[in-house]
Amino acid sequence: MRPRLLFAAVIGLALVGAVAELACIASERTPSAPAASPYTDVTPSELPGAPEVPDAASEIPVFTP
Repeated sequence: MRPRLLFAAVIGLALVGAVAELACIASERTPSAPAASPYTDVTPSELPGAPEVPDAASEIPVFTP
């Protein structure tokens, strides 16, 4: 009975290793982050032809007594 248990354990570990290897290969082929854009460090208002966008600070209402 022991040789069968040992054989089953070896086959089980081989299957787990094969699944882990396939998961690693699949994760390398499909990147989790999108490809870098050439405009990542440019705000939308700096792009040519972009409409004027007010600052977020200028939209905060200020109440004076």
